[in-house]
Amino acid sequence: MTTMRLFRKHSLAVLAVAALTTSACGAGKIQQCNKLIEKVNAASAAVSKSNGGAGKASDMDAMAKALDQAKSDITAVQLEDAKLKGYQQDYSKMLDKVSTSAKAISAASAKNDATGLQAAMKDIQAATAEETTIVNNINTYCSGK
Repeated sequence: MTTMRLFRKHSLAVLAVAALTTSACGAGKIQQCNKLIEKVNAASAAVSKSNGGAGKASDMDAMAKALDQAKSDITAVQLEDAKLKGYQQDYSKMLDKVSTSAKAISAASAKNDATGLQAAMKDIQAATAEETTIVNNINTYCSGK
């Protein structure tokens, strides 16, 4: 699924920025950035491992399950930085939307509901498009720009 490839591409970009973060940002912020980035990248890896939802309804179910776990993991990260907390919440909400859409795609596929499938595909594309903005915000904030 093209939208899931996009999902993975942007998540991995966060890791590169974390490695470039300078000590001028303060150790607390860097550590918090790294904690959040670690979980964001784990979410991407989980989607990849579930085959990105490509193909069968069972693939979408596996992806939704992986996203639900990733959302739980990301939400559990303890952050003190207010901006990072906001990005954490934004990312968690985005994961929830993608997971809900993946479940809807699976259900519509099982029922041979073309209209439902089309609507769910539109929803998942919109939800995954949000990731670019969120990841860019995290990249910018954590790199000190």
